[in-house]
Amino acid sequence: MQQPIFEVEGTWEEILAYSAQLSGRRVRLTVLPSESKESTWQEALQRALEVGERIRARRGGDPLPDPAEIIRQIREERSAQLDHLR
Repeated sequence: MQQPIFEVEGTWEEILAYSAQLSGRRVRLTVLPSESKESTWQEALQRALEVGERIRARRGGDPLPDPAEIIRQIREERSAQLDHLR
């Protein structure tokens, strides 16, 4: 049975709360214009560092996989998905 389509709108942090529900599903992301003032590079850096800390905490100290391995896995998954379309 096909899963229903649903929309989620909010900040990136709010959308991340749905990550478990969206795991394995196709997703379309549209970035909307900002409703607030433009952030400075320092604020953007601070937010990126905070996200990095949350990722590190979720992984429980395990190191991140090698980027080349992540790319290989993404390509493998993409190929499998394309094979299902043929």
